[in-house]
Amino acid sequence: MTRCYVCFNKTSWGQVLCSDCIRGFDVIDLNQSCPMCKTSMLSSEMCGACLQKEWHFETLAVPFYYNAMARYLLHDLKFYQNLLLLPIFANLMIESLSDYFKAHQPEVIIPVPMHRWRMLGRGFNQAHELAKRLGRAYHINVNPHVVQKIKHTPAQARLDAQARHANLKASFKVEKHQAFKHVVLLDDIFTTGTTVNALALELIKSGIERVDVIALFRAHSLSFF
Repeated sequence: MTRCYVCFNKTSWGQVLCSDCIRGFDVIDLNQSCPMCKTSMLSSEMCGACLQKEWHFETLAVPFYYNAMARYLLHDLKFYQNLLLLPIFANLMIESLSDYFKAHQPEVIIPVPMHRWRMLGRGFNQAHELAKRLGRAYHINVNPHVVQKIKHTPAQARLDAQARHANLKASFKVEKHQAFKHVVLLDDIFTTGTTVNALALELIKSGIERVDVIALFRAHSLSFF
């Protein structure tokens, strides 16, 4: 027997989380969220922010809100290199995004890139690790080389919406004249959408016709201004 990583209750051998803690992830109700950005609402109508925002990606597929347990686990993965948690997150994405992959057939999954300095410090890019597992499950190629992070910037989580936009100027380089027509960007958390929106625009400029976004978690609040 092993112990659950969160509550320390006994689990089956090899299980990092118990079934109760897995049910503790906050599932997004599509009937009570904006159809575009998935922010929590009392209806499924387009939110006011999205009515004013120009999104450059076609759709966002994200299954869970970023609650306290998700924050605790993702923090341990990213900053304490607890790679035992990767299969948990990957399996959650594989199981929860099946409807997206049944309805859409992107040619390639592109993980949101990390600057090489941050990569050296962390040792891995969690978006790339999740993309590899998702690609194997749905038989979709993963290409981390389409876009590169060429500017080392402060972490987006520390910035307000206006600073996020400024932070990303000239941060990414996309290989021009892409042969792909339909791609999906993968990130671990969707907060304001500033990063993936900037990436989607650059990908479209490179010749890609459609960009979708998938993420594991959605921050509860969304602010563009």
